[in-house]
Amino acid sequence: MIIKEQLGAEFGFRFSQSVTDAFNKGIEEAANFNSDVIGIDHLFLGLIPHINPRIFEAFGTDNKRVYDASKFIMGIPKDEDLGRELISLKVKNVFRSGIDEARDWQDSELKSDVLFLAMLKKGDNVAYDIWTKEFRATVNRVRLVAARSRFESEQVNMFLKML
Repeated sequence: MIIKEQLGAEFGFRFSQSVTDAFNKGIEEAANFNSDVIGIDHLFLGLIPHINPRIFEAFGTDNKRVYDASKFIMGIPKDEDLGRELISLKVKNVFRSGIDEARDWQDSELKSDVLFLAMLKKGDNVAYDIWTKEFRATVNRVRLVAARSRFESEQVNMFLKML
């Protein structure tokens, strides 16, 4: 509910169910790291299962490998001076960037793949480190794979409607 009540109202934009589920999982991940604050890396851990598998495949990996690598890199939780905010400023900035990206894609809601792209664009987080160092991915290459996957899905849907 936090994402719809706090972030939805703050940004005036809808979030897909997968983004809402990822955010809720991020809350759980934060708790696993004994943190009362949802940081960008917690959000990434929650987002991993909701990222289109074709993106992982295009870089020769899968969501479990990325999840395990992320947890390993995160190791001991970092102390962040976040005051009393429940959601870190970095997370809010990633959501803002994701909403801008969603508008560029002409989407009416923020979807998980677009939120993932926003994380990569912001840098300075586990998602960025893994994708750029381990898989030598660039934001534009991930965007291309996501766009191709989306286009192929739309083509299949159009074909099924003709049947």
